[in-house]
Amino acid sequence: MLRHLALIICSLCFTAVNAQHFSYVYIQGDKETPFYVKYENEMLPRFGKNYYIISELAPGPMNIEVLFQQNVYPSQKFTINVPENGFRGFLLTKKGADFSLYDIHRQFYIAEGNKAADDNYKAHMVGTPTVPVDDITQTSSEPRPTAVNKPAPTTKPKSKPVAVVKPPKTSTPKPTKTVAKIPATKPAKGSPANNDPVFIDNVELKSERSGNTVPAGGVVKNKLAIVNSDCPTAMSNEAFDRLYQKAVTRSTTGKLKYLLEKIDGNCFTSNQVRQLTQILPGDNERYTYMKKIYPRVTDQSAFQRLENLLTTEEWKGYFRSMLQPQ
Repeated sequence: MLRHLALIICSLCFTAVNAQHFSYVYIQGDKETPFYVKYENEMLPRFGKNYYIISELAPGPMNIEVLFQQNVYPSQKFTINVPENGFRGFLLTKKGADFSLYDIHRQFYIAEGNKAADDNYKAHMVGTPTVPVDDITQTSSEPRPTAVNKPAPTTKPKSKPVAVVKPPKTSTPKPTKTVAKIPATKPAKGSPANNDPVFIDNVELKSERSGNTVPAGGVVKNKLAIVNSDCPTAMSNEAFDRLYQKAVTRSTTGKLKYLLEKIDGNCFTSNQVRQLTQILPGDNERYTYMKKIYPRVTDQSAFQRLENLLTTEEWKGYFRSMLQPQ
């Protein structure tokens, strides 16, 4: 058990180091009681019954709510302090009628309904993770899942089947009028690896993940959405799930091509665009996709928050210029 948890921690460390700009939170429950996570009052997509990896988080306090399948337990609310360019790993534990989050690395508990000041993780020693197994008494005695499937590393495509927008040679980034061209043929469908997580049927959960800058002493709140009159209604959760699952099985060079083909005739929320953009490998592909899909976004006022999906200031400048009125 301890060895497997250590592997999880090492995996999250490796991911956090490579991400550079964001932090991550990992939450694991027991094997018998599936749960969901709501972040800032919005449901997050679930890729496993008893664990969550919440990625691309900005430093500062984050508010989450844990809900249990079929409401077998009341919902539980926690405030977690997200470190800068780091990670937090937790076990969702139950003692009597109360739940808490056990910090795997720093070895202390966060009680349900806590305030940000109660999660003083900097005051705890950071050492080799050990887990008090006797204290973790949840609803099942079966062994807990001990590993999280890591996504396959993104490889740089050798060829570019889809024309993407290239940055100008000038120092000031300006929006380009180039539109990516789509070949008429459809890419062949791929198949997920045998060890990929199994998705739960009939679960309608989709949401954006945070990368916003959190103000001092506060948490980023969603602004009132202004509906795009040209595209007022986004595709359903079921239709989006099907599109997302097909997109992630495409090859590295085929993902952008497939996603661009699905823009016409569909409308999307900013949350849906964030999740689709995250599977694209580089800034040029991501900017090309976001520029093309922007007119089909229902809540365009929230689209500016997707700037954090780009890694360089040059591409971020492109993105900001794209959103300015012409």
